Amino acid sequence: MKKNVYAIIDTETANGLKNPLCYDVAVIIFNKKGTELFRKNWLVSNVWNNERMFKTAYYAWKRPLYDNIEKEIVNTYTFITELNELFSEYHVNFLLAYNLKFDLNSIEKTVSRFTYNSKFNTENVEFIDVWNVAIDIIMNNNSYKSFCRENGFISESGNYKTSAEICYRYMTKEILFDESHTAMNDCEIEKEIFMTCIKRKKKIEKGIVNNPWRKIQK
Repeated sequence: MKKNVYAIIDTETANGLKNPLCYDVAVIIFNKKGTELFRKNWLVSNVWNNERMFKTAYYAWKRPLYDNIEKEIVNTYTFITELNELFSEYHVNFLLAYNLKFDLNSIEKTVSRFTYNSKFNTENVEFIDVWNVAIDIIMNNNSYKSFCRENGFISESGNYKTSAEICYRYMTKEILFDESHTAMNDCEIEKEIFMTCIKRKKKIEKGIVNNPWRKIQK
């Protein structure tokens, strides 16, 4: 029987949301018990070292945080080659992210722009969007909705917020918790959210679901 090996990824990007390009990418590989098998963090030099482009990053002001983070600064070809090799070496069969559609898109656009004929090899993995799963298992209930109303976690449009940050605040009751929005730290938080879902032994929906936040707005 094939063992489940998960890889959770996170990307931080520049160049806007329509054509995002990664400057910070992290992966944590782990098994179904949550035991970590490997982790790695890359800063992608094609964007990181491009001052004009990096200034377009939403979290550009957080650049000094990286002074104390273990990372490698490499070009896009090296990053995607190493990521593909890790998936093969550890026999990864599930790819996860919180809003996986965005992270996949940002990696694919970065690889397409800065390499010749390279790609992110995901043919042998199944997708799980942790955002969608967390809404199904953790957030889509009266307790979470009350938590949002009591703490003002409602969007300007009147919707319940469903970010990883707010989900984690609900799980831990750390109302003032802030995600660092650096790739590795976000991977750690989002892995914890996913493992909470696994431990509840509910159905884990696979695939990419568009706009899962709509499920809770009832």
